[in-house]
Amino acid sequence: MARHRMLLKTLALLAASLFGLMAAPSASGQGEAPETAAGWVGRAQTEFQTGFYQHAPRGRAAEAALAYGRAVQAYERALAGEPDNLAAHRGLARVHFIQGDFAGAARHYQRVAELAPLDLDAYVQQALALIELGRPDAAIRALESAQAASTDVRARATLDAYIDRIRVRLGGR
Repeated sequence: MARHRMLLKTLALLAASLFGLMAAPSASGQGEAPETAAGWVGRAQTEFQTGFYQHAPRGRAAEAALAYGRAVQAYERALAGEPDNLAAHRGLARVHFIQGDFAGAARHYQRVAELAPLDLDAYVQQALALIELGRPDAAIRALESAQAASTDVRARATLDAYIDRIRVRLGGR
């Protein structure tokens, strides 16, 4: 019986997401649509945090997935109004990675690196997504781009260590 109720609750949540997801109030209770890219990014961050910190740790996968879906939609709305919005690209990359969409994560982390070339974390996260996609050579190229962007000796050494680990996994290529 409890399993039946859980299934019904999940189906109800999915149905709600299909019918007017953006028209419905967000998890934070914000019913009005934001007017700016920054407003959409704020809404998206709230939705992501709701899914990641409230639902996922409690095993509420369906609710987390819905919150992530609302976050993706809000980030995409931000990018529709401001295509080079760094926070929106970074947020989409994070949500895609969490959801296992490593191609989407790699694409948005690449865009973050293009918009903020000194953001070494973007290159590293892109490399992790590329490794998940089975593209270690592309991951190495992303890390080499990070090295080229950095003047920090310690950061460059850390990136060298990451590249070496990947090469060892590839059999020394």
